Amino acid sequence: GISTPIGTIQGMRSDEFDGSIQNIGVIPEMRGKGFGRFLLTHALHGFSIVGCKRVFLEVTTYNTSALRLYERVGFKVIQTVFKVADVPGL
Repeated sequence: GISTPIGTIQGMRSDEFDGSIQNIGVIPEMRGKGFGRFLLTHALHGFSIVGCKRVFLEVTTYNTSALRLYERVGFKVIQTVFKVADVPGL
């Protein structure tokens, strides 16, 4: 049969001991079934295998389901960043 991709994750090794998750996504109809957690835990295992001690990621505050996942897996908030917004009419 034909297999259809349902999710993706992109990780990057920053230096000898640090890695970062750049992108993680699961198609809408497959969300809430544990696939994001599966991708994330396997990526973290891969980072561990190559010697990374820390992994960083960024997430927007409105993505509450992702925030819950990251906290359950063990991520901690270390910095909140406010980005410049373009305001129409100003």
